[in-house]
Amino acid sequence: MKKAEVEVKFTFPDRRKAETVFAALKPEVYAARVFKSRVQVRLKDRTLILAFRAPTISSLRASINSFCRWVSQLQKVLELAESKVG
Repeated sequence: MKKAEVEVKFTFPDRRKAETVFAALKPEVYAARVFKSRVQVRLKDRTLILAFRAPTISSLRASINSFCRWVSQLQKVLELAESKVG
């Protein structure tokens, strides 16, 4: 059986934001292990790299959608926090 794989990259304005999102996603990566898909999260400078692997396209899509939504929401929270502080 072939596995479906994809890699998604998010580049942040600075490394601190990338590290914050990376740290926030780590528990989700661990939790995802109980499902069909596997996710690896890496940080390279200010780029967050998510590598997905799943047995089917539908489970791959579900994982990608979840993690992309989380990244999007985390970015919004960081922007809101910056606007309140700065």
